[in-house]
This record gives sequence, C-alpha cells and structure tokens, in this order.
Amino acid sequence: MLECKDKFLAPGKHDKYLKSIAHNYAIAKKAFATRNTIMAMNEDEMFNALNSVNSFHDFFRFHQGGIEGARRDFSATNSPDSVKKNTLPSAIQ
Repeated sequence: MLECKDKFLAPGKHDKYLKSIAHNYAIAKKAFATRNTIMAMNEDEMFNALNSVNSFHDFFRFHQGGIEGARRDFSATNSPDSVKKNTLPSAIQ
C-alpha cells in the first residue's frame, strides 16, 4: 500500500493535470467574470468557455464525433441567448 502512495505522491506526477486545472480555471474565470463578458461572447467563445468546466467537458462521451459532435449538438439544441441567460447568476440578470 505504501508503494502505491509513494508513486501517487511522486514529485511531478500530477503536474500536467494541475496545470490543466489552472489553465481551465483561468479561462472560466475570465469568460464568466461579469455580465458584460458573458453577454459579449459569441457562440464559439461560449462553447470554448463552457468546455473549460469539467462537468460540461465530460458530456462529450455522449456524442458521436467527440468535441466537434458535441459542439454541433450543443449549437443545434441551445441558442446563444438562452445559454447566456442561463449562465448568468440570478443576482446579475
């Protein structure tokens, strides 16, 4: 058991993962910072910003064609205005 713990906690073992978390957080924080930043996004920017959120990104597995299939399906079933409205916290709508 300790052998597994040592491997898991090895220096540098999770650097790539931690960098991806920091990168995605920065994207989401910038995109969803204010009402104005949300309302200014076009459809591609909105999809890319939402893609930086794990729960959104994980839904790709339910779509044929990976990210492009998910983008196509998302665009077909969600208008940019409805996505923006539902993305805004109720306090700033």
